[in-house]
Amino acid sequence: QFIREIRRRLDAYFSLVLRNVRDAVPKAIGFFLVRQLQEKLQFEIYNQLNDEKHFSELLGE
Repeated sequence: QFIREIRRRLDAYFSLVLRNVRDAVPKAIGFFLVRQLQEKLQFEIYNQLNDEKHFSELLGE
C-alpha cells in the first residue's frame, strides 16, 4: 500500500515536470530566436544610420 502511494505520487510529479518542460521549451526557443533577430536588426539599423551618405538622405540634406 505504501509503495503504491509513493509510486502514484512519483508518477504525478513526473507528469507535472514533463508538462512544464513541454511548455517551457517552445517559449525558450522563441525567446532566443526573437533576441537574436532583435540584435541583428539593431546592428543593421545602426550600420545604415552611420552610413554618411544614407544619413544625409534621411535628413534631407
